[in-house]
Amino acid sequence: MAQLMKKVSVLIVNINTRDVLKLCLQNLKNSYGNLEVIVADNDSSDGSAEVVEKEFPWARLLKVPNYGLAFSLNKCLEAATGDYYLYLGTDAFPKEDAIKGLVDYFEDPKNADVGAAAVKLLLRSGIQDMDGHRGFPTPFASMTHFLGLDRMFPKSKTFARYFMTYEDLAQEHEIDTCITHFLFVSAKATQKVGKWDEKTFFLYGEDIDYCYRIKE
Repeated sequence: MAQLMKKVSVLIVNINTRDVLKLCLQNLKNSYGNLEVIVADNDSSDGSAEVVEKEFPWARLLKVPNYGLAFSLNKCLEAATGDYYLYLGTDAFPKEDAIKGLVDYFEDPKNADVGAAAVKLLLRSGIQDMDGHRGFPTPFASMTHFLGLDRMFPKSKTFARYFMTYEDLAQEHEIDTCITHFLFVSAKATQKVGKWDEKTFFLYGEDIDYCYRIKE
């Protein structure tokens, strides 16, 4: 008997991005053979929830109050049953085989110590979105970034820590933190770190905190 594909739970938080959300779900529909898609709608007023119910009945819809990103992600986690979790932005469109490639990567025994992974995020212009390739924030890293020193010395581990541009962006490498626009996490790591910290609501640092706990 053929081995069943590992289940991937795609967790999406939406607020008033109906048209982009439609494109996101259309892109996901045939992207992987064992996919569970969960959309947490934060009380949208643009008909997003109705569109999911009508046009994408295979996606599970959670209608939740807008108590912040971490709150909604936790609601998605509570409903998820996958072996892996993919946190995805409504305007993120994974390329064909991206999800399968990540599952295969995590299933490889030599990657047993990997808790989370990201992909190279590209903006519509084709430029890499460096917000998905960050070092942990420190006062010095922030200072060098806002003074432009990281752009002057992009290969310096001293001055370019903010976006870690000293790494070879064409090769696999370790980073400190990425964003929930595309964050792939194993169930093992999720069990270790638990829920998202809802106290970060006013700090907009949910993803930094979560990645930090995964790396600990």
